[in-house]
Amino acid sequence: EKQDAQIEPSQISHAENVAKKATGTVDQECDETISKRIYREGLSSLFVKDINFKDGVEVEASSIFNKVWLIKNNGKSPWNSAIYLAMDINGHMKPVPKCDCKVPKLLPGESGEVSAQLSLPPKIGKYKTPFFFLCYDGEKFGHRLWATILIVKPRSI
Repeated sequence: EKQDAQIEPSQISHAENVAKKATGTVDQECDETISKRIYREGLSSLFVKDINFKDGVEVEASSIFNKVWLIKNNGKSPWNSAIYLAMDINGHMKPVPKCDCKVPKLLPGESGEVSAQLSLPPKIGKYKTPFFFLCYDGEKFGHRLWATILIVKPRSI
């Protein structure tokens, strides 16, 4: 004859503890997701002005220069170290490769300088960089940034 299995009280409390821990993890992950979404929704940036190399500036071919923009955090969220500069390449946000790009930590209402080191091609002509955006967690926000450069022949020494 088959007997019913007996469950000890200690087994019940162990199962409850496992369930509580699992639920806590899910709740924590859900809270983190909601917190990220609220943080992201509060992100915004406003282009203020070019600090250097204003649009149309002449720069020698094959040179490297540091482009600097003044921007303002006009959103509700402070900018932290997770904010980065990215390029819009065919609709996909890609971190700027091999670049010492600087994005300041700014509180809402504060302004600061964002910079990117750019390498120019050897061919003479007018060029416009890809659009740069500030990004958080793979998503762009705020005004787009760019540089329009007139590349000229290197000067003779």
